Parts: sequence; structure tokens; C-alpha cells
Amino acid sequence: MSNRALVATGAFAAILAAVCCAAPWLLPALAALSLAGAAAWFGRALIAVVVVFAVLAGYWFYRRLRMAAGATPNEGTEPDDL
Repeated sequence: MSNRALVATGAFAAILAAVCCAAPWLLPALAALSLAGAAAWFGRALIAVVVVFAVLAGYWFYRRLRMAAGATPNEGTEPDDL
């Protein structure tokens, strides 16, 4: 992944975290608007999004450790290395 892609992913994660932190205020607002059913879907979707971003963060840390160890970005991906 390029730095630009990592920055975009981080920005999206920051927006998602802001929405997550706003959930305690969002749920009463949905109830006031008679959209309480949407809250049930939001909870299930949030778990999936958290798992996806945890995997992305793990991949980023793995790549960062490899780069710190002196590996090139594509090292180990050639078919001859299998």
C-alpha cells in the first residue's frame, strides 16, 4: 500500500471512530425520529467494520516491521520464492 492509501484509510477510520463515539447520542436521536430499528443494524455493521480495520491495522504494523528490518516492499512475493 502506498502512503496515500494508508492516509486515506486512516482518515476513513477516524471518521468511523467519530461516528462510533457519537453512538450514545445517535441512538436516542434515532429513537426520537422513530428510526430505532436502524440502531439494531448499526450495531451489527459496526462489529464487522471494527474487525476489518483491526485486520488492516495488523497488516500495516506487519509491513512496517518488515520495512524496518530492511525488506523491500515486494520481497518474498516472487513466484520463485515459493
